[in-house]
Amino acid sequence: MPKISKSPAKKTTVKAKKVTTKTNRLDQTAISVVKAGVNGWWVANIIHGRWGVEETARRIFEAVRDYEPVAVGIEKGALKNAVYPYLNDQMKKNQRFFRIEELTHGNKKKTDRIVWALQGRFEHGNITLNKGKWNSQFLDELFQFPNHLVHDDLIDSLAYIDQLAKVSYAYDYEDEDYEFLDKYAGY
Repeated sequence: MPKISKSPAKKTTVKAKKVTTKTNRLDQTAISVVKAGVNGWWVANIIHGRWGVEETARRIFEAVRDYEPVAVGIEKGALKNAVYPYLNDQMKKNQRFFRIEELTHGNKKKTDRIVWALQGRFEHGNITLNKGKWNSQFLDELFQFPNHLVHDDLIDSLAYIDQLAKVSYAYDYEDEDYEFLDKYAGY
């Protein structure tokens, strides 16, 4: 069972994703807000719903405004191409700009990508969920995965965080004093 806690997140990443399929079921757009660090991931929120592109852009902008993430990523392809102009308008209107990283599936099947990104982290207790309204739907998707009859939009969104979560190990590096041999050459 995943850990659920209430803990404040300072440095977060925001990721938006939308899946389109050939079936008649309506997929959701999911925005994962995650604090990633050396001790694992703390999932602050997963904002989700069935929105048009303008609403999706507004929700992404609001998530960035509210959580002040260090990285923002959107799944490369149709969603990014459709949402980006509206998101750019939101940024201009509010005079708040942020860089958007393109996230890719890396030519992996969705099932393999989700399992690779999440299974080990959950098994080792490296993902903690903030208590929220989204927990029951997330856990339902997680425990029934992979099942083509059940949506997997929230867990897919969380799996994409793996591409944004760049943990810094710089504190392990000890800087040595460098002595210039030639002050004119610079080395």
